[in-house]
Amino acid sequence: AKLALEIDGERVQRAYSYVNAPDDANLEFYLVTVPEGKLSPRLSQLQPGSEVMVTKEAAGFFVLDEVPDCDTLWMLATGTAIGPYLSILQQGAGLER
Repeated sequence: AKLALEIDGERVQRAYSYVNAPDDANLEFYLVTVPEGKLSPRLSQLQPGSEVMVTKEAAGFFVLDEVPDCDTLWMLATGTAIGPYLSILQQGAGLER
């Protein structure tokens, strides 16, 4: 997914992994604020009701379709990289191949 805000008249957009299953109506993200970052400090200061532009489509290497068929699947991550794994686990049914 991509999150974006309008900052000083410019659309600033970054890719983030959501934590919940892609078909969930609510989107949940794990974020780390990069103090010098252009977007993350603004995201961390949002209040309930604030507007954020979201592109919901999952893309990349950490999507369920990219998980190979296997008997045992090891998922190792640190920090916010756990997000894609949590999303895949919540979608669980696709893992029963």
